[in-house]
Amino acid sequence: MIELTIGAKGKLTAAQQIVSPAVYLDHWALRAVSADIALSERFTKVLEARAGALLLSCLAAAGRALRHDGVLPQSRRLVRAS
Repeated sequence: MIELTIGAKGKLTAAQQIVSPAVYLDHWALRAVSADIALSERFTKVLEARAGALLLSCLAAAGRALRHDGVLPQSRRLVRAS
């Protein structure tokens, strides 16, 4: 979980807490899951049932955002589902 707060002086602070179980998918695995609607729904249901979390790498997300092969819309669909 990532919590964003704005302090009294307007300073933005981000704090990350890992919730167990936590799953990190490398870019190729995230692409595979997000490309298959049934698989992404199953993956989401399993994480929700176990109160788990999907870990995302900001650096990997930035790299995907720069690509123009449809990866970003697929990743957005998976993130919206979770």
